[in-house]
Amino acid sequence: MQINSIYLYPNKLDVYTSDTATWTAERNRMVYNRNLKIYRGSDNRIDLQLRNGDQKAYNATGSTIVFNLVNNDTQDLVVRKDCSVDDISVGRVYATITEEELLDLEPGYYSYSFHKETRTNVDSTDYKVESKTPLYMDSQYGAIGTVEIIGGMEGKPYDTKTVDTFRKITNFDVPSETSSGDPLDSPRPNFAQNYNTSGYEEFFISSTIEANPRMSTPQSLHTFQFYYNNYIGDVVLQGSLGEGGNPIEGSWTNINTFTITAANLNEFHNITGKYNWFRIKHTPDKNNTGTVDKVLYR
Repeated sequence: MQINSIYLYPNKLDVYTSDTATWTAERNRMVYNRNLKIYRGSDNRIDLQLRNGDQKAYNATGSTIVFNLVNNDTQDLVVRKDCSVDDISVGRVYATITEEELLDLEPGYYSYSFHKETRTNVDSTDYKVESKTPLYMDSQYGAIGTVEIIGGMEGKPYDTKTVDTFRKITNFDVPSETSSGDPLDSPRPNFAQNYNTSGYEEFFISSTIEANPRMSTPQSLHTFQFYYNNYIGDVVLQGSLGEGGNPIEGSWTNINTFTITAANLNEFHNITGKYNWFRIKHTPDKNNTGTVDKVLYR
C-alpha cells in the first residue's frame, strides 16, 4: 500500500532590522535565507518574524512592513503591498500574494524584499513616509531574496489554434448547375479554350490542425468554435489517423456535417476521440453570399 504524506507548513521567514545591529558573536548567525516558491492559481501567504541583532523578537509597534516583488528581467516593481499584522508587538506579520495579483506574472524567478516604514497620516487616505529602512534576510545585511513563481497546480488548457485559411477546390468530376440552372454536359473543361469552371462542384479545405495525438486518449474532448458571416452551405469536420506531417488525401474521414444558414453566427461543437489531424471542409450553397471567417480549436 502506498502512503503519501502532505504537509501544511507556514511559509515563514526570519528577517532582521538594523535598529539594534550589534550581532551577538555567541549566537548562530543566519548566513542566508532560503528561496521562496509561490504558485499561480491560489493565494500564497508568507509569514515574517522580525528579529533584532540578538535574534530576539522585535517590537515593531508604530511601523508598517512593506512587501516588494521585482521582475528580474525588466527590474519593474510588479507587486508592492503592506503586510498584514499578526502580532506587531512581537514582530509577527504576513504578506498574502493573491491569485489575482499573480495572473499577469509569468512563471520564473523574481526578487523580493521587505522594508519597514514609519508614517504620518496626512488625512484619512494619504500619509507621509517619515523613514524607510530595509529588513535583512541574513546577518550579512542581504536585503534581497529570490522567489520562484510556478505555474498553476491545476495545469492549464492548450493554446487555442486559429484556422482562417481555406483553399478552394474545384471537382471537375461532379458538374453542378450553371447560373441558368442547366447542368453542364462536359465532365471536364478544355482549359485551352478558357472554359468557365464555375459550373462544377466547388468546396474549400482548411489547413490541417495537429490534434496532439501523443497527449490525447480515445476519451479526449476537442472543441471547435466556428465564426460565420451570412454563410449558407455545408460544413464538414474531418479527422485523420494518417502518419507523418502531411496526411494523404485518402486518410480523411467525415466526423460531423453541419448545414449552415445565414442565421448561424458563432457556434461551437465538441467531439470526443483520438485523432492525429483535423481539418474543415465547407461547400457553399449556390445562393451563398457569405463567408466562413475562422475556426478556433482547443
